[in-house]
Amino acid sequence: MTRIAFIFGLSAALFPSLFVGATGADPQFDSPTSVLSTKEGIVYAMGAPIPEYPPIDNPILSLDQILQPYSGPIVVDQKNENIYNKVMTGYQGWFGHKDDGYNFGERHWGKILDDPPRCTVDLWPDMSELDDDEKYLTNFKYPDGTPGMVFSSRNKKTVVRHFKWMREHNIHGVFKQRFGARFVNNKGNYYESADDLQVLSHVREGANRYGRLFALMYDVSFNAATVDGMIEDWKRLYHKMRITETPAYMRHRGGPVVTFWGYVDKTRDWDPVAAEKLFKFFKDPANGG
Repeated sequence: MTRIAFIFGLSAALFPSLFVGATGADPQFDSPTSVLSTKEGIVYAMGAPIPEYPPIDNPILSLDQILQPYSGPIVVDQKNENIYNKVMTGYQGWFGHKDDGYNFGERHWGKILDDPPRCTVDLWPDMSELDDDEKYLTNFKYPDGTPGMVFSSRNKKTVVRHFKWMREHNIHGVFKQRFGARFVNNKGNYYESADDLQVLSHVREGANRYGRLFALMYDVSFNAATVDGMIEDWKRLYHKMRITETPAYMRHRGGPVVTFWGYVDKTRDWDPVAAEKLFKFFKDPANGG
């Protein structure tokens, strides 16, 4: 029987103890020269070099396009039976720029186009490996007068590149965060938007192309309105986008993994009745439970 596996995160500091096992290395990294094979259109690499696919384009996706089941290249490069012995990262995917085609502005970079500009990040990104169509202008300048450039999480080429880097550096995958504000408005009503979902679509493609893993992490409050929105959101992702139906979606004990950040966190709204409703929903076999 398929069962959804729940993981609760109250702090990023918990991740190493939860997901990095202490009982030896992943066999994937012990035998990096395994034979490459293909079956039913899926490439089984298991550490071997993977095929070079055509260059990634960067289309502006509509909501309907985003919500389609995955049909791109698939590489299986590691066992996906449980969360043990996995090096996983959080992946917020929340950076944006007014020129990335989605009209959500310079999200999470700060006022990088103001004069004078200011930023809200601790470290400036190294853009040296990115192509010109992945770079977005700011009003910051280097000492030689060269303008500082940033990336956008809504650029598919960039997100897929991140998964290429993960494979090169033995990172198994990511928890793609899904924020409540992306599907519940300030009146507490559920709404549909391409905002953030295009990043999830890019994450799914990057993980499948490079044999990485991903799972959804809801970073939300647990009040009644948000729980209702989360239920509607998962229905859409599970039944329409079919987000769990590729080898790249992380599994544990036979079921897809769904993670929650902020559960009973004192800074978040929390309603035990709503929380019980949420878990009953996820445990329903019709919803992956």
